[in-house]
Amino acid sequence: MADDIGLSPEALAALQQFYTEQALEKQLPVQEKPFHKQFPEDWNLSQFWYTPETAQTFAEEAKKVAAGGPIACISSPSVFNALLEHPNAFLFEYDRRFSYFGDRFTYYDYNEPSNVPKKFERYFDIIVMDPPHLSKECMEKVIETANLLSKSDNTPWIICTGSIVEPVLLQSGRKFFLCDFKPQHIRPVSYTHLRAHETGRNL
Repeated sequence: MADDIGLSPEALAALQQFYTEQALEKQLPVQEKPFHKQFPEDWNLSQFWYTPETAQTFAEEAKKVAAGGPIACISSPSVFNALLEHPNAFLFEYDRRFSYFGDRFTYYDYNEPSNVPKKFERYFDIIVMDPPHLSKECMEKVIETANLLSKSDNTPWIICTGSIVEPVLLQSGRKFFLCDFKPQHIRPVSYTHLRAHETGRNL
């Protein structure tokens, strides 16, 4: 059948390599697979994972600011994945696949911004967030959740979102600083990023 398709020897070799890699990946324990293979993006949920390097950059900054304290990741699973060795990092996320992480996962629907466990209210030393939608409503509700989770009114936030929602941030009453750092995704996205860091530090 391959001869009928007319693939070149190079293309056939590449195809065979792809199938071999897929078969090997299936044999790996879940925790040994790359994050984007372990949890493939679901575009219906507006999921666009960061590259490992970008996720690590956000994670390292969050750890510096938290200084060992608790970190909340709102709708930012790839950053949470980079924080797995930090025992006080917790994920608030709509996608129930991440219940794999046990009690470090909290189901979160931004349409119910105050629906978070009481134990996490006024608990976190830093919030990292990447709202799932570039809309005023989504940004406002995620900010409401972040306010509820923040240990104090001065708890710093790191936000990565589209520049189209910048006016919502400006109306939030908090002072944000734009960062020079440019996030990269596993799959390219078409919107212009807004990287806001409330401490004034640059990533």
